[in-house]
Amino acid sequence: MSSPPPASPLSRILKISSLEFDSSSESSESSEPLMPWEESLESSEPSDLSEPLEHSELSEPSPAHSSNSRCFDLTNPDTVAPPSLSTSVAELPSNAPEGGRLAENLVTAIIQHMKTDIRMHLAQQIPAIRDIEASVPINSNRLCLDGYTLIVDETIYTLDTHDPCGAPIGYINFAMKSKRHIKIERIQGGDEHEAMVFLMNKLFGKRPQPMNIGYLGIENKPEVLPFPEHLRFLIDDLKINHNAEESLNAISPFLDPHSFPLDTILITGTRTKGKYNHKIIQSARNIEIVDFSSYCSWMTAVQEFHCNQVHVQANMFRPADFIKLMEALIRCPREAGTFISAGVDKYETVERIMVKAKENVPMVNVDEEFKGCPDFPDVLLIPVTKDKQLALYATHNLGRYTYDGHFSTYDVNLCVLSI
Repeated sequence: MSSPPPASPLSRILKISSLEFDSSSESSESSEPLMPWEESLESSEPSDLSEPLEHSELSEPSPAHSSNSRCFDLTNPDTVAPPSLSTSVAELPSNAPEGGRLAENLVTAIIQHMKTDIRMHLAQQIPAIRDIEASVPINSNRLCLDGYTLIVDETIYTLDTHDPCGAPIGYINFAMKSKRHIKIERIQGGDEHEAMVFLMNKLFGKRPQPMNIGYLGIENKPEVLPFPEHLRFLIDDLKINHNAEESLNAISPFLDPHSFPLDTILITGTRTKGKYNHKIIQSARNIEIVDFSSYCSWMTAVQEFHCNQVHVQANMFRPADFIKLMEALIRCPREAGTFISAGVDKYETVERIMVKAKENVPMVNVDEEFKGCPDFPDVLLIPVTKDKQLALYATHNLGRYTYDGHFSTYDVNLCVLSI
């Protein structure tokens, strides 16, 4: 009778990673339903993981392989392969992987379809695939760095030295939180910044290709960015604070040139300086501004932006400033498609803007075909040139949500339309 075939290498990888990840005594499981492959792992008999995978016996690859792809030994230590599988790779068909081995192109394909946090965890647990994992570009929706907190999609890594009782502590708390797990470790001594640099190198080090990030948020001061020197981001949207020029000069070396022009740049925080002439800002397709200060008006700065899509959410917002902006667009009309909006929280403020526009701006017409929101249905049309007109209207933001929660009750909009 022939010997039983070895266990599937892929299930071996998933089994090891799942059990290793859940082994922490301080982990907590959510009540989410398990995926089919996870159910099979839950019912399977756990293997002995006290010995790292890299200590298992690895067979030497034969240099006489006729295919261009490499294979990685991921043998199951609980199963002994039949003698026929110990023959030279050259004696096997080029399209048939040896027992207990995964071809490089198969490992690459698997990694490409994994979530970022899972693939990075597997790479830490299985040294044999680290180079392959690093060579496959990361595709992530969101990466944010705020102090010593790193967010990658829905996984949060936090370093802190905070004690709930206020007592001094001589260690660093390292927490990793995801939908399904919470793991907490303590690092004896050390510096938080050095620990964050080490974490960044551990997660993102030795990656020859840029990381594809949809939304990159940087809240850190420019002088304390803990990124590895060779790390590059290929991004769509960028979030920075109001020290815009210093922040962009610090982050620019880590941005791939193919990221520009950015789809959106978001500037948040409390405005302290008024320099926003950086080429990255001026070349962006959309500019969004959130300002918590109570003494700076944004209307002058908005006029200096070359971008035709601008939104401002500012505490300091006066109806008179918005009317001045509208008059400036009438005197110096921009190209059709220009859209400038301002977030407003109070009904009375929007009402004052609409009333002042009808009183102070000549030749205002009310569009009979298009309507604004139910609270302010009028769409005001102001002729600018023989082929352009300026539209003023308000919208109500029901259910609008962003990553950072910055949204207003109303938006007052100015749009240049072609006739």
